[in-house]
Amino acid sequence: MAVISDRIDTRVALVLNVGLDEKGNMKLSKKTYSRIKPAVTDEAIFNVANAIASLQDFELHGVERLDTNALDLE
Repeated sequence: MAVISDRIDTRVALVLNVGLDEKGNMKLSKKTYSRIKPAVTDEAIFNVANAIASLQDFELHGVERLDTNALDLE
């Protein structure tokens, strides 16, 4: 039987560069936003994430889309 995947949740994480640690390595922090409509495009998420990041005190290092899918038999 085939397995079908149904996206049930989407979250977005902004990965922020919050400075350097005592060894000079970059320290990253994630700010996660939930209740994102699963049908939203990657481009729209990226654009909104950049707009939100412009309001943050720290530099944006990356954007992560976090999808949760339910698997079931067809």
